[in-house]
Amino acid sequence: MNIIKKFKNNKYLYLFILPAITLSFIFYILPNIYNFYYSFTDWNTFRTEINFVGFDNYKELIINRIIIKDLWTTIRYALMASIIQNGVSLVLALALEKTTRLNSIFRTLLFVPVLFSTLASGYIFKSIYQPDGIINQFLSIITGLDINYAFLGDMKFSLFYLALVHAWRFMGVTMIIYIAGLNTVPEELLEAAKCEGASYLRIIKDIKIPLIGPAFTFNIAASLIGSLSTIEIALAVTGGGPARATEVLNLFILKEFASGRYGYTLAISTFLILTVIIFAIPLIIFLRKREVEL
Repeated sequence: MNIIKKFKNNKYLYLFILPAITLSFIFYILPNIYNFYYSFTDWNTFRTEINFVGFDNYKELIINRIIIKDLWTTIRYALMASIIQNGVSLVLALALEKTTRLNSIFRTLLFVPVLFSTLASGYIFKSIYQPDGIINQFLSIITGLDINYAFLGDMKFSLFYLALVHAWRFMGVTMIIYIAGLNTVPEELLEAAKCEGASYLRIIKDIKIPLIGPAFTFNIAASLIGSLSTIEIALAVTGGGPARATEVLNLFILKEFASGRYGYTLAISTFLILTVIIFAIPLIIFLRKREVEL
């Protein structure tokens, strides 16, 4: 309510938000409206005219087993990446919660991957995961054996190894947000708990975790939405292999777009957007309600 009153009392605020709204409309809202419209057409590179075909693209999409498989791959990838990213980031945030010179150095080092190009990060890990990569060399030195494990050739675990790259890439941002949340916990409350004889783990479980609900809401929602929309890491590390085991839906969309079937590709893209919305909105509502309960 206070924000609405400020807008009513200060007309110049509209001038400051107008550029952002204009850019969002031109570069995000308007293109998505066009994408939605053209997903109902037979637009492709093989003909000059564009005809309205109704739900034909969506019917083909539903019966395409590859799309359903890639969607399931995308969901599994998103869940694994989100769990790893948030779990590790929370532990690091608890370890680096206090603002000291040493902790500041570690925070900076852990945040550095966020500054890397996503494609560059993917190519780096593609090299690391090779049979002659750093991991196998390190394991060979420790065990004294010649280890040449093909991480990216493992059908069962290649998606998990890909999710590790995603978690590493964005872990720094998630950690900083958790640290910011932890720093808002009242020190008096922590001191009172210590005086009552509460252990460190009890303080984390019963005080810190419940009081950083907003940080959980943002991080879980952002990491899940981001990993559902991924493409660069899968493109750089595995290219969707082995045998489509790591082919996320955006990677399939890229391949279909290259084939020239633009209308069908836009239908798949719209399907992915709806999937993200279906996951995101109930999740955010649940997490927001959980904040109130805590």
